[in-house]
Amino acid sequence: MRSKSHFVETEAIKIVNNQIPSDDWVFRSIGERDYGSDFMIEIFDNNESTGDCFFVQSKGTEKTFTDDVKISFPVNTLKYAMLFNVPFFLFYTSITSKQTKFIWLQKYTNLVLNESNWEDKKSITILFPEVNDLSKNREKIIKLLANSRAANDFTSFIYTINELKFWGKMVIYNNDYYHGSKCIDLCQKISDMKNVILYVSELYVDENCPFEMRTQHQKLRIYRMISIFNNFIKYQKTTNKKITFIEKQFEILDCICNDIISSSELERLGYESDELIPF
Repeated sequence: MRSKSHFVETEAIKIVNNQIPSDDWVFRSIGERDYGSDFMIEIFDNNESTGDCFFVQSKGTEKTFTDDVKISFPVNTLKYAMLFNVPFFLFYTSITSKQTKFIWLQKYTNLVLNESNWEDKKSITILFPEVNDLSKNREKIIKLLANSRAANDFTSFIYTINELKFWGKMVIYNNDYYHGSKCIDLCQKISDMKNVILYVSELYVDENCPFEMRTQHQKLRIYRMISIFNNFIKYQKTTNKKITFIEKQFEILDCICNDIISSSELERLGYESDELIPF
């Protein structure tokens, strides 16, 4: 005989499937549901894969959601979620009110449960932010996935910046103009990873943070650097004004690197100030 809990969980997944946009979000079932993840969702844009995807543990309830939505969640499943590099979400659905709340489990664990000895417990209580509603705020999931991708790009981003500084100094100080093409390629690569810069800049949510620190990304002029390196190659000479500009851009890139390295602490400060909920 089919159990009541199994019926509720099945209905919850049906509701989720109806709430996601069928043209851009592809629902992929996973066979061994009881082990941890119930399904995966892959994000598309104009029928092209974005490369973004996430796993989902689905939970259902017959209760109607109120202002404070929370769930008792097994620690073993939480530990399982923490093994993944891909974002792992918890979806909690009321089959009565047809609402689904969501939370990014890894980020929630790192920020909220970091100092609560949660590993020693059998279950923990997860409180869902009011804004985390699947029907009303799917855009937040897209943003969280972009943040996850940016975090994964940190190492490559910092390495690219250091490479640009190395070859750039060869051009402006040693007059090795043929390295200008290498600098142009590296500038373009940095521009393609602009999601990293945007992610770090958004962590500065505290108005007490020095304005200079909060606006470094706005002073970065990647395409101006590309134009200058093109001029260096074309005319085989530099000018003091252009050298000064490149040096200033390198200083800004150094500041962004430092922000990236300390991004975890910035994110924690943003969360504790109640102005940033990155999960």
